[in-house]
Amino acid sequence: GVEALYLAELAAELLPAEAEALGLAALIAYSAARDSARIDHDADYVPLGFQDPALWDMRLTLRGDRYLRLAQQRNQTGRFQLEAAIQCAHMARRYSGVTDWKSVLMLYEGLMALAPSLGAAVARAAAVGEAHGPEAGLRALRLIAEASRRTFQPALACEAYLQAKAGNLDDAIRAIRRAIDLCTSAPMRRYLEKELQRLDAQLH
Repeated sequence: GVEALYLAELAAELLPAEAEALGLAALIAYSAARDSARIDHDADYVPLGFQDPALWDMRLTLRGDRYLRLAQQRNQTGRFQLEAAIQCAHMARRYSGVTDWKSVLMLYEGLMALAPSLGAAVARAAAVGEAHGPEAGLRALRLIAEASRRTFQPALACEAYLQAKAGNLDDAIRAIRRAIDLCTSAPMRRYLEKELQRLDAQLH
């Protein structure tokens, strides 16, 4: 929110030589820039890849660009800079009309090498699916421990998306139902429920 951005920018101003302080400011600025695009007129969640770039705040986007550029000049690669660079690569769609998934994937590879996490592993699998096809994405997803995959809602949502892209509607429906069961966000739940209805209609 506004307070998080204020604090991150304050830290960046106080610690201008710290690349990660600048990277965090960039990351939060990019996130704040997309606030108005995350929820649609039905109050449903809108995934990043389906957001309307025209709704992104250009002023905040340029602030993110500035902080990321300053961070990169410090030659001290860190987690926040990589996460900000991933957001920057996604938001370049505003100019190009397409997402450069191979670049996004390369950045996730770097993030996983530097600061591996369950969320980053799921996001990497999604990027693999976009860059190299849904079957490749599903293989990447299966590298994550099954116990984690079955209890982490983003992993199940990612699996449902990739299974649907691969034409495996039964598997997609099973995954999305599990994702709905674990969902704690009302906008996200509504989005997933609509996706379930869409998949059910395709199947029948």
